[in-house]
Amino acid sequence: MVENRLGANGTIGTAFVAKSPADGHTILFVPAGFASNPALYASLPFDQTRDLTPVSHLASGPLVMVVHPSMPAKDVKAFIAIAKAKPDAINYGSPGVGALPHLSAELFSMIAGIWMVHVPYKGPATAIIDLMSGHIQAYFINILQSLPPIQAGRLSGMGVTSPQRSLIAPDLPAIAEAGLPGFDMTNWYGMLVPTGTPRETVTRLAARGDPHLDPARTEGQTCERRHDGDRQHTRAVHGVPRQRDGKI
Repeated sequence: MVENRLGANGTIGTAFVAKSPADGHTILFVPAGFASNPALYASLPFDQTRDLTPVSHLASGPLVMVVHPSMPAKDVKAFIAIAKAKPDAINYGSPGVGALPHLSAELFSMIAGIWMVHVPYKGPATAIIDLMSGHIQAYFINILQSLPPIQAGRLSGMGVTSPQRSLIAPDLPAIAEAGLPGFDMTNWYGMLVPTGTPRETVTRLAARGDPHLDPARTEGQTCERRHDGDRQHTRAVHGVPRQRDGKI
C-alpha cells in the first residue's frame, strides 16, 4: 500500500516512517530535496542520520527549467538578462520550501546574480497549473512531467539541471552549457527504512528495488539506474546538508 503523507518538504511522512516499527514493512521513498531538511529546519521531530537507514539509491535524473510561453526569453542567457534588468519582475513557483525545485531556483539565482520572487505551493500540481496560466513565470519540473506541456506549446523549456543533456530530451541544452557554467542540480530517488531494521531485510529490499525500474525507460535516459546498497546512498542522504549549508 502506498500512502502519500505530504507537507513540510516530506518531513511529515519522514517522521511517520522514522517512528514506525523497524520490521521492514514501512519504507520511505524520497527525492533529493529530503537530504537538505536538516540544513533548512532548525528543529525536526527525528534525526535523519540516527533514525533512518538508507537502503538503495534507486535512480537519478535532471529537472527542467520551464517558463510560460509569454516570457520573451527563449534561452537561459536571455532569461538572466531580463531578470537583471527587472529585479522582482519574475515569480517562480515550487512545491514547497526546501523542495528540489526551490533549491534549484535559488542556486540558479545565486550563480546568475539575479533575484526572483519565490512563490511556494502545497505540492507541484497547483504550481504547474499556475505556471501554464501565466500567474508565475518559471518553475523547475521533473523531466518526464515537462515533456507533454513543452511539446504542446504550453510551456517553454530553458534547459536541464544536469551537467549534460538528457538522452530523453536531447534538444534541451544543459543549463551549464546554455549560459550558467557550473550549474548542477541533479535529482535522485532513494529508499530508506527505520533504523533497527534487520540487515537481511535491508539487503532483501535493496535487491527487490531494482526490478521496479524499467531499463528501457531509465538506462541512459530519464535516470541512472543504481543498485549499490546503502554506501553511496548514505553519502547522498547525509552529505547534501554539509555541502550546501553555506548556500541555503
